Amino acid sequence: MTQTFFAPALDLMIQIVKSYDLDPEPMMRECGIDPALVADPNTRIPLRNIAGFLNKATELIPDPNFGLRAGSFWHPSQMGALGYAWMTSDTLRAACKRLSRFISVINDATEVTLKESSKSFSLVVDYSKQEFRPEFQADAAMSALLAMVRTNAGADFHPKSVSFIHPEPQDTGSFYALFQCPVSFGAKTNSFTFSAADADKPRSCSNAQLALLSDQMLIEYVAKLDDDNIVEQTKLAIVQELASGNISDAIIARSFNMTERTL
Repeated sequence: MTQTFFAPALDLMIQIVKSYDLDPEPMMRECGIDPALVADPNTRIPLRNIAGFLNKATELIPDPNFGLRAGSFWHPSQMGALGYAWMTSDTLRAACKRLSRFISVINDATEVTLKESSKSFSLVVDYSKQEFRPEFQADAAMSALLAMVRTNAGADFHPKSVSFIHPEPQDTGSFYALFQCPVSFGAKTNSFTFSAADADKPRSCSNAQLALLSDQMLIEYVAKLDDDNIVEQTKLAIVQELASGNISDAIIARSFNMTERTL
């Protein structure tokens, strides 16, 4: 199956390219990407085309740590409903769970897992299933995560630690200046760690109604993205039947032409 990428999310990289006074559109067209489709939330771009564009940008951008600029250009609209679900979650823990559950909306070859202890909470970003794995992708992900957390935790927030699988770059100063915490390279995982206390602090911009609406949109999107995912298909059927006020195992099973026992 072709690995794909949510078109509006490419805007983040486009903004980074522009920040180096480069024109991204010729690069995109050369790689088979129509710039006009980037704003279309119904468009998904094959990852091989994304890889071509990112590799071309890497050749032209003189700064090897350019991925760290991602946080400066992150906007929730680049993630569609997932961006707004993140913004309106009542705690950072809830936001991270949504990111883990629905990351395939952005990149269906990426996985985000959560690891926690009594004192810390970590987001682990895994690109191992992806056909291409440029080093700057992890840099951009961690920078964007920092910006995402700060939208509700405030500009003074800093993680407890950040780790990267890629080797230590020649210039590490920009990493420490951005994250202001221990940073490790050549690690086993790409991870972003903060305190357990921060994970459960109430968020000032939470909105349960908007978060629920975003969840419904994401469930529908993921179900359409993967017709064979019976779990998400079932969740979608439940959401659709809730409006009628008449829902049961039998009704959901019939929507799949299954028996209750098979479902």
